[in-house]
Amino acid sequence: MRGVSSNGYSQFWKSPQKSNLTKTQDADSFNQKQGLSKAQKRTITIGSILTGVVAFGLFAYKRNLKVLKKLYDENIVLQNLPEKIDFKEAKTVEEAVKFTKDVLKVKDVDEGFTLDALNFVNKGLTEVSNANKGKVFMPRKIWFDEMAAKEENCIAYINQDIKSPYFGHLSINKKYFNDEFMSKKLNKLLVRFDYHKGKLNINTPKTLDIGLDYEPKVYDLLDKYHESADSLNILEKRELYFNLLNGYKFLESKFYLSPLSLLSSNLETFNNIGIKVDVDAFKKLSTEEQSKKLKDLFLQLQEKTGI
Repeated sequence: MRGVSSNGYSQFWKSPQKSNLTKTQDADSFNQKQGLSKAQKRTITIGSILTGVVAFGLFAYKRNLKVLKKLYDENIVLQNLPEKIDFKEAKTVEEAVKFTKDVLKVKDVDEGFTLDALNFVNKGLTEVSNANKGKVFMPRKIWFDEMAAKEENCIAYINQDIKSPYFGHLSINKKYFNDEFMSKKLNKLLVRFDYHKGKLNINTPKTLDIGLDYEPKVYDLLDKYHESADSLNILEKRELYFNLLNGYKFLESKFYLSPLSLLSSNLETFNNIGIKVDVDAFKKLSTEEQSKKLKDLFLQLQEKTGI
């Protein structure tokens, strides 16, 4: 095979003892003289094959490590940046690109970036760098892509395909920097938070408070959005969307991972609505059964309150 000499292979297949075979002797006569059984012959053969396979596997592993190291060195570069970088939003795309290249040491930046998107990237990479005191792997290039529908929930990703010429490059989803797209995503998510026909009912017993604890700023953004969706700029819409999304995912995980805790925090709500819960019986259920029971309780709550 390419990259390995014949000598490199032959050493794995040679017997550790000097062969007693002459040109006129065959293997069977040799084995009979040595008194080897068929089982022993099979053992020796299998052992030799396994030795060769393992040896080649180790060789291939070391070779792949060298290839991977080369790929990482070229595409995901370990930078020694200042321990603390002060981020300030750029006023122009040119200023933002200069910050990306000169301060964060990212070699290439896609020409299609908007100012909003590049400030978003620079802020995020600065926070990562500061969290690691300047010792951080940075991508060689950052792309600004409009990702396919199946990937649209991803705002950014690193290409992990080692066969791709773009391995290690950071891609930012262009859609999340489009105001119309962001509004649609936010409205769709707010349906889960008692949002109907352009209004968010934040004064009723609210789904938002079920197991969630948002910063005051999130509620301020919700108030503004309730008054007028257009009152939020795209950055605020993005911030509101991802805060609500993370909260919703956290709430969803509590259904599956800690249903008893979620029940306890909402027991008073169930009692006030007239939904009686046998807590002792609930505790005896498996976690999966508790999760199903809890979903049923919230469906009853929805039927009674419309929330």
